[in-house]
Amino acid sequence: MNNLWASMSKRERTLALITAGVVVALVGWLIVSRAIGAVARLDAEIESLETDLVNLTSQAARLEPVDQVYSEVVEAHSSEWTQAEIYAMLRAEIVRLSLVDPPPEGALPETYRGAKLIDIPTFPQGVLDDPGGGYREYHMRVRTNPTDIKNVALFLQRLQESPQLLRVDRVEITRPNPAMRVVQADLTITRALVAEVEAGDTAPRAGLGGNLIENPDFDDWGQDGTQLAAWTTEALAIEMLVGADIPDGGRALSGTAVDGPARLYQTVELAGGATYDLRISVAADAEARLGVQYEESGAWFGPDEAPVSILNDGQWRRYHLAFTTQGDPSDRVVVRAPCIEVSGEGDIRVDEGELVRRME
Repeated sequence: MNNLWASMSKRERTLALITAGVVVALVGWLIVSRAIGAVARLDAEIESLETDLVNLTSQAARLEPVDQVYSEVVEAHSSEWTQAEIYAMLRAEIVRLSLVDPPPEGALPETYRGAKLIDIPTFPQGVLDDPGGGYREYHMRVRTNPTDIKNVALFLQRLQESPQLLRVDRVEITRPNPAMRVVQADLTITRALVAEVEAGDTAPRAGLGGNLIENPDFDDWGQDGTQLAAWTTEALAIEMLVGADIPDGGRALSGTAVDGPARLYQTVELAGGATYDLRISVAADAEARLGVQYEESGAWFGPDEAPVSILNDGQWRRYHLAFTTQGDPSDRVVVRAPCIEVSGEGDIRVDEGELVRRME
């Protein structure tokens, strides 16, 4: 190295020193810039943590009043009510809102009298489903007598503003007589029901084992696309359904009754004396019901686990049934779960079946 330096001219030595200085300056600049960046990132992280601490402190200070308000909401919209209680309250609220001068919230139903904004002649039983997430929904389909469309619009506004957590899932307006200005409205009204959430129970309990239903998403139709795997049909014409309106995409089943009552079911063997959760997504334009049957006798589980009616308005909904098998844990019980029975004209669409044993 000394010989190399000695052999260099004065100009070459100057250039070498300048180059070395530039390299040292560049390395120093890189080290300093990285250090400055690291300090800036630490400052930003400290500021973010301080902001989180302030927000968490503020939320903790509001926790008690928020819990109190939530408890009041749960009390006013409890999912523990029976279907009969929910039906009676929803019917009374619809009647109250249908009056020209509705009485105040909380008034006794006996006082719901006077001129009607709209007239609803019948209030059929609705359907209670369980989409999960700590709440349930009760759906009722009603049809108004002919009235002015302004009255329908005002009634819809009242439903949306109701303190009973109501919403309108479906509106179909028709004109019975083209020569007249009156219309009829076909409505699906939904009331949300909130469940009490205990500390440490913010997520639903998992079932034991996996899904006991085979081909739950109707993806397996065989090589030729016509043979539906694992499911049994009776007097039901079926076809594969592919479209954007399927809940999670993929495939689903579409079925139409061809001769009297038709059925779609899957046969499973379960342990006795155990409780199971059954969930399935269904949309129907026909009279249909969903339940669990004993394979040998064909009897429905009941009375509390009797089949539920499927709302025939064509909208996808997630239905939840819980049932307990008879016998001891050593017994084996063969059931049809799920079992969907179609008794009227129209079609059904089915997807996403799930059957799991409930954790004790």
